Amino acid sequence: MARYLIDGQGHVWDPFDDQLLVVLGDPDPDYDLVSYAVRNLGFVDVAVPAGPEDVTTIRLREVAVTAPALLATSELIARLPVGPVVIISSNEHWTEQRFDTPSSAVAWLLDRVNSDSVAVHFSDIAVVPQDLSRLSNRRLNALEQNDDRLALFFKKWRIASGRYSYDTTEFMVNFGLLDRAALARPSHSGAIVWDHLGHKLNMYERDDKTWHLTLVGCPVDQQNDSNYGTFVNKTFRETLESRQPRLDHVDAVIRNRTGAHRSRYDRLILPWETEDGSKIISTLSYKTDRDLDLGA
Repeated sequence: MARYLIDGQGHVWDPFDDQLLVVLGDPDPDYDLVSYAVRNLGFVDVAVPAGPEDVTTIRLREVAVTAPALLATSELIARLPVGPVVIISSNEHWTEQRFDTPSSAVAWLLDRVNSDSVAVHFSDIAVVPQDLSRLSNRRLNALEQNDDRLALFFKKWRIASGRYSYDTTEFMVNFGLLDRAALARPSHSGAIVWDHLGHKLNMYERDDKTWHLTLVGCPVDQQNDSNYGTFVNKTFRETLESRQPRLDHVDAVIRNRTGAHRSRYDRLILPWETEDGSKIISTLSYKTDRDLDLGA
């Protein structure tokens, strides 16, 4: 029997490849790696028997699987000499469907690529840049929508010419922005470290209700989810180097020690400079959808 694991970007892995363990950040797992990857990371598990007359089994979780993974699975099944196919899938409950031919199984997979139940534009972390004119052209008659708050902070940055002072912090407090904000700065060692994490940010709330306090002073890339930490750190460095603001829509699977969740939010990143020339990065983010618990 041949076994394949297909990740959210459509890469096909041997589940026993040591490099896969490195990519997943756990070189010596004491759990069922394949099941964990399917449930929490949007992987597709494909088990192909030795004989073409035997049943090929595909396992996936529709709430977490991605369009690239589905397309890669379809291509794999189409080129392999397989017979009947059983697809075991889950939205809320696991169900099993049998297809007498590979082509009918491929049709089911391709149909899911265009389904709202599948994360069509989603990979482990997907970023869609937004036009900053969405904020700069916004009228601020009231602070009722999340875009109002993002626009307010962006306009504050422009008026201040990117200069951070005590007044900036006071401004964030007065307008209720600090709880959804994060601040970080480059340290003497070159690492970017957290200065502040708002208590309404909930990336690791399932692990520790005080995580936003314990991470202050720690490098940005050293988070409970090392993949997400690397992503944030890379984004911060790019912003520091470009000295340009950015507005993104982020769609990410964030792994906790007790499981994983899918988080979708709009995020404004601003590069600042203090009076003594020190650099600061600020983020202000608001959820665009409710978090989706992907289980343990």
